Amino acid sequence: LDRKFLSPAAINPLRPQPMAVAEPKPPSVACVAFIGSDNVPLLIRSFPGVGSAEAGAPRAQELELQLALFSALDQVGLHVQACEKAQQKGDPRSLDTYLGLLSPAILELEVDIKVEGGSKTSVFFEDYNVFAHISTSQLKILAVVKDGLCKQKQTEESVLRQMLRQLNQLYVDAASNPFFAGLETEKFRRRVTEVVEGCASRFQ
Repeated sequence: LDRKFLSPAAINPLRPQPMAVAEPKPPSVACVAFIGSDNVPLLIRSFPGVGSAEAGAPRAQELELQLALFSALDQVGLHVQACEKAQQKGDPRSLDTYLGLLSPAILELEVDIKVEGGSKTSVFFEDYNVFAHISTSQLKILAVVKDGLCKQKQTEESVLRQMLRQLNQLYVDAASNPFFAGLETEKFRRRVTEVVEGCASRFQ
């Protein structure tokens, strides 16, 4: 065999191979938030990078995400008022708990990935949108999602509806526990991550 056509691993299988470096990219879902009926945050879960949801986002990034979330809360109030008026007129669409797109946001996000010998941080300025779901008990679930993830808006709406509905069910299950002591538990955070990552993989 001609050695020039062989890879280093084929010539010497024991030779350490360079670590593959993943191309950094902004997360599909930057964060999700559970907001109580009194507009007090019950949990804000950020996802600073694809596959790195367990790592905490830098504080400046957290504040930027929170600003986007609380700015969108005003739109929730307007949606609720509009639904109440429509309900008085007998409009069945007013019963939809999926509020859809509330407001756009331009975010500066840092994405960390593991590389050989440490980690690499990339900074992105990306367009995101805040979507929301509201329950009959006025619990609000907000998701900050990257703009233009799906070619078809119907696909995007279907995935977002399912994600927000599943997150709402997680809350219902947790709150139904007689020993419920809030959402700031590792178990609940892990389940939120599983739902978000499962749905984010369907954006295309």
